[in-house]
Parts: sequence; C-alpha cells; structure tokens
Amino acid sequence: MLLISRRYTRISEITISLKNQGEEAYKPKEYGKSIVITRKFTKDGSSSWKIKSKDGKVVSTKRDELSAICDHMNIQVDNPMNVLSQGEYLMHICVFDFMSKFT
Repeated sequence: MLLISRRYTRISEITISLKNQGEEAYKPKEYGKSIVITRKFTKDGSSSWKIKSKDGKVVSTKRDELSAICDHMNIQVDNPMNVLSQGEYLMHICVFDFMSKFT
C-alpha cells in the first residue's frame, strides 16, 4: 500500500495492489495478474477512483466496479480487522479493552 500525503498539499492519494491470479481471479483478461486501485482525495472533499490493470491501463473509474471486485474477492472494506495482522489485531483489542476500563 502506498500513501502519499503532505501537510499542506491539496491532494492526497492512496494506492493498493491486489493479487489477481488463479482460478478465482477477477476478469483476468482485463486486469492481468494484479489489480491496482488508486483513490485520490482533494482538500475540498471530493475524491476519485482509478482501477488499473497490472500494465497501468485504466480499466474503470467507477465505484460499482470496485464494489464488484471487493465482492468477488470477499474483501470487507468497512471491517478494519480484515487488514490487520494477528499481532496488530491483538494489540488493537488489548488497547481498547484497557481504555474501556477508564471510560
């Protein structure tokens, strides 16, 4: 994952690359062996998507295509536990459990 952000910039960008191989690959003829997803945020609150093939060719800019990719790969974006390692998950749970004793 690549996150580009500077304190006084007007645009931030995050890019992730998903492996897209094997029998369960999502549209392998269009995307190839990986799917590159870039989301750009602007200071005024707008954002845009680019979903690219491994070669860098923009295949889609639609949120619906991103939702279809996530559904196909069973990625639950709204669940942060999906992207944490086991160690990070345990640390996260311990911190919240510890902090709940004081609230």
